[in-house]
Amino acid sequence: MTGQAIDHDWLVRKAESLVQRLKRSNWQESDQGKTQASKAIEVAQDASSLRLFVNWLRYQAARERERKQPGFWSRSLDGQVLAEAMVADLREIQQQLGEDRTMEGVRLYLGYFRRALVGIKYLDSIQL
Repeated sequence: MTGQAIDHDWLVRKAESLVQRLKRSNWQESDQGKTQASKAIEVAQDASSLRLFVNWLRYQAARERERKQPGFWSRSLDGQVLAEAMVADLREIQQQLGEDRTMEGVRLYLGYFRRALVGIKYLDSIQL
């Protein structure tokens, strides 16, 4: 994908896969998750680099842990927290797209992630 058009289908599959992991963790759909996903999109729109966005994501997960309240970004998924799993996807996006197109891909991915999160109940029942 480097130097080529962004593969939106690949980004959708990555985002849906992460939401499936969240679903398997018995996460209960909540406004908090949708709000946090929307906020992530806003932050990514303003962030000029992946490092800036990941800095925000780390902060969110750490803040949730400090409060000792169940949080969205610190939700455990198979031994990883959601924020860690997302960063793994974001690194892969960066490798595929290169530095100059990373944030464009990240913003798209986050939008697809939020859509999958909103439609989490239908991920299994409405198949392609």
